[in-house]
Amino acid sequence: MSFQLIKYDNACRAVAEAKSVDEVREIRDVSIAMKAYARQANNHQLEADAIEIRMRATRRMDEMRQEQKATIGLNEGGRPKTGVSNTPDSRPTLAEAGIDKNLAKEGRKLGSLSNSEFEEAVKTARDAIGRVVKGAAAVDDVNESFSERNTETVPEETPGRDELSDKDKIKDLAQLESRHMC
Repeated sequence: MSFQLIKYDNACRAVAEAKSVDEVREIRDVSIAMKAYARQANNHQLEADAIEIRMRATRRMDEMRQEQKATIGLNEGGRPKTGVSNTPDSRPTLAEAGIDKNLAKEGRKLGSLSNSEFEEAVKTARDAIGRVVKGAAAVDDVNESFSERNTETVPEETPGRDELSDKDKIKDLAQLESRHMC
């Protein structure tokens, strides 16, 4: 078993065994950093692993939220209703747990999926890394062939790319697209 696979398995196990939101959030934060490093190093397998770990950690956060809802209930936040006693709600809030509304929304989306739907979403996210890499390579090839063809025919007095108007840039893109669509 490779070292990278061992680390991946340990991370997945840590997410599943995490008992507090702080533990899960820490694993999620590390996976986000891992994804950034993997992208810089051009390690697509590690990048896909990091995305999967992040998705599993986010889903685990929502599982913990659902457990809290079933046991002590959720803090609904907001202002206290008039005529109600002034005792504040002692249940923890998302903000106290360090979870912003966007992360909570992502967690609810992943948490609402069945196990098979979630595994399919993970597979789709992993596959997207491969498509992005292949797509980027294709764009680089197109840009190289475009620049090779146009270096011979562009007169020297043509303004630089930054000096072209948006209309000219759109026209260039349309010409490039029509050449490669055939």
